Amino acid sequence: MPGVRVYWLPFSDPDTARFDLYRQLPSESVVSYLDVVPKANPGPNFQLSSGKFFYDDPTGSRDAVYRVLAVSAADTVVGDSG
Repeated sequence: MPGVRVYWLPFSDPDTARFDLYRQLPSESVVSYLDVVPKANPGPNFQLSSGKFFYDDPTGSRDAVYRVLAVSAADTVVGDSG
């Protein structure tokens, strides 16, 4: 599979409804919005064996910097990877 799979641990805030994903490639100066991942456990983007959420980025690279925001149903950021 080309690209990369990005993993993250669930944020502890119980109000988390979704995760917004962003990426910055080494060749770019801007941060790009990638996608939204619903907080569904179990769900299509949750790996039971590791207890982590994931996202498959088909155009990503290992050199890219990824950021995950945990967002509540009220559209408030309740967690930030960084």
